[in-house]
Amino acid sequence: MYMETELNGVKVITLYGRFDATKSDVFKRYIDSLTENCESDNFVIDMSKVSYMDCIGFDSILYTLRKIREQLGNLKIVCIDAIFSVFQFTRGHRLIEIYDDTQIAVSSFDVS
Repeated sequence: MYMETELNGVKVITLYGRFDATKSDVFKRYIDSLTENCESDNFVIDMSKVSYMDCIGFDSILYTLRKIREQLGNLKIVCIDAIFSVFQFTRGHRLIEIYDDTQIAVSSFDVS
């Protein structure tokens, strides 16, 4: 479902396959644990390998955004056009910066 890496001090979470109601609870528990125990303030969720996201999956992204911002962190998203359309439809692209490349998203953080 997901893989966690770190690039230049930014935690990168790569999601795979379908991101829907069947994976939401597990992902939220993972985010709870990650935000409690992580040294990084900056996060990228790479959704470029997600084939489908429903409204519950989108809600999980908003949950993640809220949890990270509670820790005074920042979240950016990487996604393909098919998933970006969900962000456009829900106007989520106004809340979260969205990129089409992980390295560009990571580089967009001011980590000086």
